[in-house]
Amino acid sequence: MGLFGRKEYDENGFDKRGIHSNGTRFDDSGFDKDGYDKDGFTKDGIHELTGTKFAKDGFTKDGIHELTGTKFAKDGYDRDGFDKNGIHKQFELTSIFSEITSSFNSDFDALIALAYNDPTKIKSKLFFSHDAKTGIYSKSFESFSNNNMLHFHIEKAGKQYGTIWNKPKDTGRLQGDNFESGYTLLINFNKNDYQLRKILIDKLSTLNFGCLPSSYNLDCHLNEEYPNDERAKELLRKVVELFN
Repeated sequence: MGLFGRKEYDENGFDKRGIHSNGTRFDDSGFDKDGYDKDGFTKDGIHELTGTKFAKDGFTKDGIHELTGTKFAKDGYDRDGFDKNGIHKQFELTSIFSEITSSFNSDFDALIALAYNDPTKIKSKLFFSHDAKTGIYSKSFESFSNNNMLHFHIEKAGKQYGTIWNKPKDTGRLQGDNFESGYTLLINFNKNDYQLRKILIDKLSTLNFGCLPSSYNLDCHLNEEYPNDERAKELLRKVVELFN
């Protein structure tokens, strides 16, 4: 009956197409009909293309890089493209923009659209409005896009003239046990861009805002004893101008 028996499998369980009897290209030990695993290594750890224990990307069978001696290459990513924080490099954005446009929804709300130079696959989040507030509901997804949308909302915060406004979060600039009066700036990001958040935090610090970051939000506060609407409008304009 030749090499293939009645079920058309060879002695190692592969058919003529290289499919194992388990229905995949790899046997139960993880090797194909030529003896290579999914990363191109033999059981002895030799790569099929280089003939050495290192693949073309410099990683061994066990995921150790030849230059660093660790599981991360010089660029900070492992063999599968993840950094030490578990973030995949396909989601890393350059924060270099070919176009920046801004608009004001109201005196206290602004939108900024950023067009990245290099479109890439990114993690995104959509924000849905509820009771005139933004960011109450959201949905995360992956998409291929070169735009990031930022929503800014500013409001007075603290106790003033017997009225308690929104209680600001402690951003590291508050002193003592009591929250200070001032302005709360809420920023929502459509796309998770770590570098953009870092740049924005640095820029806001020039206006004396302290910030609490998360993947899709910045909660910021500026101390001021007697906050008022006109000053809030002025601060929002200055924040938008940071992108110019």
